[in-house]
Amino acid sequence: MYLQIIIPLACVLVFVGWMLVLLAAFRTSLGWGVCLLSPLIYFVPVEFIPKAFVPAAVPGSPLPILFIVVVLVAALLPLLLYLVFVIRHWEDARRGFIVLLLGVFVLVGVFVKDGFSIIRGAEANVQVSTLTAKIQKQRDDISRLETDFSQATVALATQYKELTAKRSALKTDDTSSVEKFNEENAAYQKANEQAKEMSRKLEVAQQELDSLLAQRSKQMVAAKPATNSQKKVVVYSTSHCPYCVQAKQYLARKGVAYQEIDVEGSRSAQEEFQQLGGSGVPLILIGDKRIHGFSAGEIDEALQ
Repeated sequence: MYLQIIIPLACVLVFVGWMLVLLAAFRTSLGWGVCLLSPLIYFVPVEFIPKAFVPAAVPGSPLPILFIVVVLVAALLPLLLYLVFVIRHWEDARRGFIVLLLGVFVLVGVFVKDGFSIIRGAEANVQVSTLTAKIQKQRDDISRLETDFSQATVALATQYKELTAKRSALKTDDTSSVEKFNEENAAYQKANEQAKEMSRKLEVAQQELDSLLAQRSKQMVAAKPATNSQKKVVVYSTSHCPYCVQAKQYLARKGVAYQEIDVEGSRSAQEEFQQLGGSGVPLILIGDKRIHGFSAGEIDEALQ
């Protein structure tokens, strides 16, 4: 939004500055005034340039050096004349030149800032793509683990029923039956430990997935800042809040980019949190809607 104000204002400053210097040139002499009108050549459409001044292009051959020199001189001469006049008649041209420079500096600053934003956005897009690939691989791994764990759980349940039935019918004086039962029970215990290990791996894998999703959400904020058509999402949280973790995980799973602010991280963040009426975390801002606590239904409604 600010660009819609700053860029036109900077252009006005450049134009006003140029006009002030031009008026100063005409007051000095007609010759200087005409010379300083030369920058208008920059605005001449290419199609208006006579073809006689443009050498015929020969495939595979470079443009004549003389033509390149002429083009460079024609491009730089208006600027050189402008600077020469400003230097020689500084008292007359000072005000206009300062106004023009101010407009130019504003424009350069805007374009440099946007350039860095584009670079950061491109880097963030690359990281988002990388994280998306990792997330997909992690989800595939979790899917395989869930399938293996489900099958192992079903097999353990069947083994447990069979062992329970065998134990009820087991005769303590039947040595061979007792030994066989003990072997089967040992096998069951081993399979049960493997299932527990699988469950731990599944939990760790899910935590890694949540971490990747959170990283991607942060990179998405850098890659695609919120526009008028996208609702900005801000999560005020603390490092030890379980509901904050649930809220961030829920947003990450939905692919929603959000900005996280730790209210204990700085005094300004805490003051901002209090000004918003925050009494507990998480406090979630989605557009102009505030959500106190974690509620998937309220988040879905606010995102619509």
